[in-house]
Amino acid sequence: MITLYKPNETDFTHNGIGALDKHIYNATVEEELNGLFLFSFHYPLFAPHGLEIEGMSIIKVPTPDGEQLFRVAAPKVSMGEITAQCYHIFYDLTENLIEDIFAETTNGNGAMNRMSAGCQYKHPFQFYSDVPKIASARIVRKNPVEALLDASQDNSFVNRWGGELKRDNFDVKMLQNRGMDRGVVIRHKKDLLGYEGNVDWKSPITRIMPQGFDGLFLPEKYVDSSLINKYPHPKIRVASFKHIKAAIGENANDEDAVPLEEAYRLLRQAAKDMFTIQKVDHPKATYNVTFQELSQTEEYKDYKQLQSVYMADTVTVEHQEDGIDIKAKVIAYKYDPIKKEYLDITIGNFKESFTDVSGRVDLVQEELSNMPGSILDAAKANATSLIHSGFGGHVRVYPDRIFIMDTKDEKSAKKVWQWNLNGLGYSSTGVNGPYGTAITSDGRIVADFITAGTLSGNVVRGGEITGSTLRTSDSVNYVNISKQFIRLYESSKTRVFVGYYKNSRNEIQPTLILGGDSDSTGANGAIMVYQFSDTSVKSGGIGITKGL
Repeated sequence: MITLYKPNETDFTHNGIGALDKHIYNATVEEELNGLFLFSFHYPLFAPHGLEIEGMSIIKVPTPDGEQLFRVAAPKVSMGEITAQCYHIFYDLTENLIEDIFAETTNGNGAMNRMSAGCQYKHPFQFYSDVPKIASARIVRKNPVEALLDASQDNSFVNRWGGELKRDNFDVKMLQNRGMDRGVVIRHKKDLLGYEGNVDWKSPITRIMPQGFDGLFLPEKYVDSSLINKYPHPKIRVASFKHIKAAIGENANDEDAVPLEEAYRLLRQAAKDMFTIQKVDHPKATYNVTFQELSQTEEYKDYKQLQSVYMADTVTVEHQEDGIDIKAKVIAYKYDPIKKEYLDITIGNFKESFTDVSGRVDLVQEELSNMPGSILDAAKANATSLIHSGFGGHVRVYPDRIFIMDTKDEKSAKKVWQWNLNGLGYSSTGVNGPYGTAITSDGRIVADFITAGTLSGNVVRGGEITGSTLRTSDSVNYVNISKQFIRLYESSKTRVFVGYYKNSRNEIQPTLILGGDSDSTGANGAIMVYQFSDTSVKSGGIGITKGL
């Protein structure tokens, strides 16, 4: 069902202003991998709810990945008809701003947490990533969408960490692999109505000469791809990485410069990332299937299986004439939300870079310690609302399992709960999974987000833990991290203080304070070790404080 909501609606479990299905036409959902996500439609102005469709209204629409929220951008009225283009609710983030953050030496989830917390004002979105790669990025005056997706910027998430974006209403996920290989195989055929395939064999790069700041090159000059011998000869390109600066010559004292050997290592890694993340050593290949035209051909039966794939799923394309198979991903689609089927689908290992989402979507947190109760209360309220409004499902009971589905037919079901001897799981892509939310019989819980009042356990493992305070079991001793300071407390008394200040020349002054017997930064009698800078030489000192 296509449902209209008010612009400021926050609860989407009810029927809103009303349904648009009966009168809507030319309704199309379009999505590009790591690109735009749109919904467009036509609607009679004087049909029910036509006059209530306005700029910034929210519309809930069926998509291949379940119902998604879209915000009306610029509705146009002409000759009694409304024509509207809507952007996924994700693009509300283009109106926020990341002023200045540095996601330093962290994995993808750590970077996502920094971006989310670094927004100028609070937002309802949950950021998450399962990308394990460790990297760093400085982001200054960018909106979160640019920071994530702008491949023209060296410090964007897609360039530093990689990943494939999945937008699920207010959940923003950068995943190593959004899709999966469901075993779908199609054959490349020329001159087939409704099918077009192109492979650019001149596009691969197999040897890179990385260039750093101020003409810095590697001693060995080049970094080679592991696929270099798959081609008749090396395919060489020079790649510029101006953010990599060596502390030599005139740059010896620059704060952003690193030792020469470290600069070499960073250049090598940046070139390797072009092969491993950007896949520049693979030929660019795209295949487009238009189902309406293809349905008129005898070969349609061989391509109909593409109706069962999802964004970023891997499809094998057999080039029998060339004797090769190319693994390609679903990178774009057009979808009919009324008939709930693809209109056309694009498969490829290449798509144009995201460049100007912020320009094309013109209309479209405080510290965690300050709001643990509100987070838990909001999660409880959301869960209660979802469960109370979860009517209309279909239950199918087998001797060895139970299905709860959004349709009667297992073949067409998208939202599926399955319960069997091995556990309970939820899939948003049908009975075959993957089951991204699950509780299994071996004692494991699989989930992107877990909200709880108290979690107890012996060991916590993770790439990054977000919070501000770590306490001992008796709650007497604890460590607090606030801005650039780390404090070790005993019963609210600061015992050790580690951090830094900045002087009038904006130079960092590392500082260590030991002792003290108050809740201030440094009490009378505390020992202070500090560093300060002159114009020509750095020096430091040690002394007894009179209280800070």
